[in-house]
Amino acid sequence: MRSVSVVAPAFNEAESILRPYEGIAQAASRMPDRWEFVFVDDGSCDGTWDALLAVHAQDARVRPIRLKRNFGQTPALACGIDHARKNGDGVLLMSRRRDGGRAAGLVVTPLGLRDVEIAADLSGEEVVHFAVARDR
Repeated sequence: MRSVSVVAPAFNEAESILRPYEGIAQAASRMPDRWEFVFVDDGSCDGTWDALLAVHAQDARVRPIRLKRNFGQTPALACGIDHARKNGDGVLLMSRRRDGGRAAGLVVTPLGLRDVEIAADLSGEEVVHFAVARDR
């Protein structure tokens, strides 16, 4: 059984953090892999941290990390990678793609996972479908 970490930065996303988590968690529940979800609050000033703590209270696989201030997406992702399960088989990075300052969807990037196919169908900011296929 593989061990997979999903790492995602979050900045002022109290209203929307649940949608990507639910889509991924639902897909992960259908797969035999062990999962953890590392969300990095990148210095949010809304209720993002409280929202992440609420998700963690419902799902122990969620590991919220809080940065003191906003460092930006790349440092937040690096922090999440650093805190991901050290003996895991790979990491999936999730980040919001921006289009003129607006979130235009999610970008999913696999690191260290071989023979993995990722499909993410996006509708606005919502994850409609997310799957990791082990064998073809």
